[in-house]
Amino acid sequence: GDMSVVETAAHTDTVSSPRSATPVPDEKHPADVVSAHFWPRLGLAIAVCTIAALEEHFYSIINFARGVLLSFAGFIIPPILYYAAVRVEREIHPLMTMLLVGLILFGVFTMVLAFIPSFTEQEYMTMDVEEARDGQSRDD
Repeated sequence: GDMSVVETAAHTDTVSSPRSATPVPDEKHPADVVSAHFWPRLGLAIAVCTIAALEEHFYSIINFARGVLLSFAGFIIPPILYYAAVRVEREIHPLMTMLLVGLILFGVFTMVLAFIPSFTEQEYMTMDVEEARDGQSRDD
C-alpha cells in the first residue's frame, strides 16, 4: 500500500515539471501569485475608466451613490465594527453607546441629505435643458 502512494507522489512531481526530474515545491512563485489577480484587476481598471469617461452622463447616479456610500462607510460601519469588537472583551459604557448610536443616526441623516440633490437636481437639469433649447430656437 505504501509503495503506490510513494510512486503516485513521485509521478505527480515528474508530471507537474516536465523540464526537470527534480520535485517541484507546492509554493507558488511570487510572479504566479500576482498574475492570478490579473483579470480581476484588468476588469476593475476597465470599469473605472469607463465610469470616468461616462461621468457626465451618469453624474446624478454617481453623486447619489457617492453620498450614500461615503455616509455608510464613514458614519455607520465604524461604530458597528467598534461595538462588535469591544463588546466581546468588556462592557461598553452607556455614554459611549449613546455616542455610537448618535454617530449612526448622523450617518443616516447624511444619507437622507444625499437623496435630496439627486431628485431636485434632475428637475433643474431638465428645466435648464428646455430653457436652453427654447433660447436657441428663438434666436434662429
